[in-house]
Amino acid sequence: SGNGLMAALGIGGTMVNQAIGLASLGGMGAKALADRGVQQGVEALETLIRSGGNAAALQSAQGALARLTQPQREALARFIMGGAVTAGNQPSQ
Repeated sequence: SGNGLMAALGIGGTMVNQAIGLASLGGMGAKALADRGVQQGVEALETLIRSGGNAAALQSAQGALARLTQPQREALARFIMGGAVTAGNQPSQ
């Protein structure tokens, strides 16, 4: 929730420059991933509380992005941002 204004601004920006549309889509995707991560964190906390404070119950609740190492996260970010920059350099049709 709360993405309506950003979506509208992204659509308006796309009319000016297509790269802004890609950045907007990337931001919306990142927000969706972050929201899912927060939900998983809440569920993990619920699991921890229900298990009586047993931290082993949290191990299965980690998402795929949480298991990535810092260099892997940086490489993924470079890959995503490189695609947005490359698409922004394409001539508009």
